[in-house]
Amino acid sequence: ETFKFFGNYTFLKAEIPSSLDSVDYIDNPREAAFIWKQANGGERNRKITAGAAYEAHIGKHISQVTSFFANHRDSEEIRPFNILKELSLSKGLRTEWIYDNSAIFKNLFSAFQFHIGGEIFNEDYDWQTYDTDGLGNRRDLISDNKEQRYNYNFFSQLKFDLNYKATFTAGINYNHTFYESEDFYIQDGDQSG
Repeated sequence: ETFKFFGNYTFLKAEIPSSLDSVDYIDNPREAAFIWKQANGGERNRKITAGAAYEAHIGKHISQVTSFFANHRDSEEIRPFNILKELSLSKGLRTEWIYDNSAIFKNLFSAFQFHIGGEIFNEDYDWQTYDTDGLGNRRDLISDNKEQRYNYNFFSQLKFDLNYKATFTAGINYNHTFYESEDFYIQDGDQSG
């Protein structure tokens, strides 16, 4: 049995060299197009990622790996035409079962594996845009949205080596992805989907 843990925190502050011509991009990349410089254009992003995995050997030929992962992101992008604010929380679970038995067909195969598993994934994504005064200051709300993103993935794979001379792999995958969208900005009518 094995347990593994992972965590990461990232803070990013990036200035955006938008609308630079190729000469300025090469010779003076700190220069910004006038409207981007005036708006103090850029992006600030905080991100936390974490995960945990558990691996177990069940008998001589079967192993199982299950992992959980999550990601939180808080971002603000200042642009001359508006300010985009994003908040995202993603989480998922993946499990895989592996049957590995080279001895089962030892006269034919030097290696034989069969994998089967699945993954579920969900993201809560909130985003708003705000009017700006052109100097990077937030003004009135102009959109307010919430999206739910769902992903289901099921897979299997068969792999075998033909006495160290060739490897054959075949697999099948089923994926179902769907979204729900809600519009909380009533002034332009309900744009939910």
